[in-house]
Amino acid sequence: MRKYSIPVPSRLYAETLSPPASHSATLAELPGGTLYCVWYSGSYEGSADTVLYASSRSAAGEWSTPRVIIDLPGLPVGNPVLWYNERDALLHLYFVILYGNWWTESRLAVVTSADGGTTWSSPKLLLEEKGLMPRTPLLTLSDGTLLFPIYSETMWAPLVLRSVDNGRTWGIIGDTTARGVAIQPSLAPLPDGRVLMLSRTNRGRIYRSTSTNGGRSWTASQPLAEPNPNSSIDVIAIHFEGRDGHMMIHNPTTMGRGLLTLSVSWDGGQTWSGRTTVYKGDGEYSYPTMIPASDGGAHLVFTEDRVFIRYLYIDVPSWLNTLRGG
Repeated sequence: MRKYSIPVPSRLYAETLSPPASHSATLAELPGGTLYCVWYSGSYEGSADTVLYASSRSAAGEWSTPRVIIDLPGLPVGNPVLWYNERDALLHLYFVILYGNWWTESRLAVVTSADGGTTWSSPKLLLEEKGLMPRTPLLTLSDGTLLFPIYSETMWAPLVLRSVDNGRTWGIIGDTTARGVAIQPSLAPLPDGRVLMLSRTNRGRIYRSTSTNGGRSWTASQPLAEPNPNSSIDVIAIHFEGRDGHMMIHNPTTMGRGLLTLSVSWDGGQTWSGRTTVYKGDGEYSYPTMIPASDGGAHLVFTEDRVFIRYLYIDVPSWLNTLRGG
């Protein structure tokens, strides 16, 4: 059997945009196989000219020319997160609006689209609290409960928004006892009905927490053996030959973001193996977002040097076959 090699991630666009600095991409797969990607771009992080760009990828694999979809003159925006709601066929875009000098003064907003991202509603603030930031995709539980992983820039702590009415109202859930230590949690279901949370930290390790009650409460966060250079990660659930596991995209170092890798876990995210290089070099390759593909693979986007957005499709079964020797 031919070994599976991770393809070279492709850039969504060939030239730098104006504004030039791009970061924090998010993905959604729409009905029919179209991918929709959004990221923020500005002169620098938090600059007044920061806007949200979008590009879509057809089923044939071509990305459209990026276009500005959110521009609030004088108000920087950031950290977009997409969610397609199958119940009402609406594409939701969550992001923050910066009302001050730094993300501690940001507020979480949402817009929706009924035409696959061609047009959008006017922004609406989701919550009154300042400093709440999104980064990774929402998780829908088997009973329809929505869990939205967020974090507080003011407390520097991972949090979860929970909704039982299809996203109309949200409650804030904590605490994972990681205040001052962890941010940017990523969520995935566990096969026994629990929910897994993995978080970026400033302690050189990824932290893990779980919920046994649908996200209402969480265990104390504990460090894993996997290193983390205070950089964002993402995790999804996978199923392969009768086994339930998880796949993580991360920077596997304690310093620097010059290496981005995939790893797999078969024990609920407690231990990880099969580390495989996605991208490496002298620059920064960071803020990955990974979503399951409808065909059993996975879609991945990340930032290159805070200038370009790169995309990669991962043939998950072929990759896992390669890890065990084909």
